Amino acid sequence: PAAMLALFHTIFNVLGVVLIWPIAGHLSRFLERRFRRAGEDEALPRHIDNTIIAVPALALGALEREVAHIGDIALRALEIALRDAPDTADIVRNDHRITMRLNRAVADFIVQFNRAGMSADSAARLPRILRVARYYERTAEFVVEAIETADELPRVQQEQPAALTAFVTCAELLVTAIHSARTDARIAVPEAAVLAVEEAYEHLKEHWLAAGTDGRLSVTALDARLRAASALRRALQQVYKATLMEADWRVDTFDAE
Repeated sequence: PAAMLALFHTIFNVLGVVLIWPIAGHLSRFLERRFRRAGEDEALPRHIDNTIIAVPALALGALEREVAHIGDIALRALEIALRDAPDTADIVRNDHRITMRLNRAVADFIVQFNRAGMSADSAARLPRILRVARYYERTAEFVVEAIETADELPRVQQEQPAALTAFVTCAELLVTAIHSARTDARIAVPEAAVLAVEEAYEHLKEHWLAAGTDGRLSVTALDARLRAASALRRALQQVYKATLMEADWRVDTFDAE
């Protein structure tokens, strides 16, 4: 009986595979159309919806929250790039795709909002909202550029130069300050943190140029390292500009509460 039972189960499992095999592809595509990946869900707007366009105050608030959500994703990509972990390029590219899709959703929502009519005050706020959204998208673009440029270089097990460590440390401190400012309207990003990043970047650039001059780096490696550092610096600049503009409406919300 034990042998017969084992044989029955074996035949049953084999027949199951044989029967499912021809339709496995069609079944997979059928299920994929009905379930989204986590990244695809994140690319869907969370706050904006055409049903709220009729109430301008709600629509503007939803737009600002949606743009803040885009900022969260751009900052996440920037933090990943600063950690310089291997095999993160796909994650950063996906974050960039999400920011682009959300930016298109924001732009489409604003078009519908304009058609519905709005007050002069609302019309004055929309360009600022679009500009902040663009800053965040540009942040993600520069992060992708930095990651892809760094991937052109072979990863070797060696100690990072002090200038690079200092630049990354200053950049992480600035990102931490930006997080605080975006969380609490009463907190401003210290100008000293911005200046520290600029100074650290200049030292890093001098270090790479010196390494290229004395032959420690090839021309190709020197160019790649300079482009990666420049892209990270520009990403930090973009997210800092966005945070400064966001501070206006965060203060307004804080005062209203």
